[in-house]
Amino acid sequence: MKRVVIGLMTLLIVAMLVLPGCSLMGGSDTPEPTAPVTPATLPQLQTEVGALKSQVATLSGQIATLNSQIAALPTTPTDVSTLQSNLSILQGQVAELSALIASLTTRLTTAETTLGNWDSGSGGSGTSGNGTVSTPITWYVSVSDWGAGCYNGTILLTPTEIDNIVVEVADIDPSRIKEADLYEIQVEIVNDNSFEVTLHDFTMELVFRPNGYAMVDIDNTYLDSDSSPYMSWDSDFLIREREGEEACRRITFSSDKCNKDIKVDAKTGTYGGYEILDLVFELYYGS
Repeated sequence: MKRVVIGLMTLLIVAMLVLPGCSLMGGSDTPEPTAPVTPATLPQLQTEVGALKSQVATLSGQIATLNSQIAALPTTPTDVSTLQSNLSILQGQVAELSALIASLTTRLTTAETTLGNWDSGSGGSGTSGNGTVSTPITWYVSVSDWGAGCYNGTILLTPTEIDNIVVEVADIDPSRIKEADLYEIQVEIVNDNSFEVTLHDFTMELVFRPNGYAMVDIDNTYLDSDSSPYMSWDSDFLIREREGEEACRRITFSSDKCNKDIKVDAKTGTYGGYEILDLVFELYYGS
C-alpha cells in the first residue's frame, strides 16, 4: 500500500512539471486569447488569420498532452479533476479562436472578391441609353485615406500609436448601394490605444466603386455629413467612354477639415474605443 501511495505522488509531481500552463493546485495559466484589432488591409487580415491558426495549433498540442496525462493517471476523481478543468478551459479557448478565424476568413474572402470585381469590372451591365439601369449596379465604398493631428492630451502620438487608430466604413443603410436612392453611411473611428486620443483637423477620403459601368448624374450625386461633427465634401468622378457613352468607374469624395476636434475613448478590455461619423450619400443615375 505504501508503494502505491508513493507511486501516485510521483505521477502527480511529474504531471505538474510536464504540463505547460497547468497547475494541479489552481486554474490554468494559459493566457486568454485576444480578440484581433479590426484589420484595415488584406495583408493585415491574412496576418491575423495566420496568427490565430498558430494559437489554435499550440492549444491543440496542450490538449493532446493533457489527454495523455489524464489517461496515465489513476482514475480516482480527486487525482484528475484539476487536469480535466484545465482541459475544459483549453477547449473553450480553441473554440473561441476557431470562431475568430472563421470571422476573419469570411472578411478576407469578401475583401478579395470585392477587389477582384473592381479589377475585372464584372458583375454589372451598366445602364441603357435612356439612363435607366438595365441590371442593378452594386457600389462598394471604403475609406481610402484619412489625416489629423493625433494627440494624447497635448502630446503628439507616435507612429505606432497612430497605427492603433483605424477609420473604416461600419454600416450602410440600405445595406447594398444599387438603385438611385439616399443611403446613410456610418464611418467608425476606432482607438486601440489604452488612452483617449484627440484628432485635430480631421480629414477623410471615401471612394465609391461600381462593379460595372454606371451612367451617373454627376450634378446631383453627392456625399455630405448628416450630423455633428460636420465636414464639407468635394467630389471627383472618374469617367470612361463605353459604346459611345460616358460611364462612371469611380467616385472619390474628399472632405475639408472637420469643424471640431474628435475625441475617441481609450480601449476597454479587448474592445477599442470608438466614435461614429454619420454621412449621407445620394446617388442619381442619368443618361
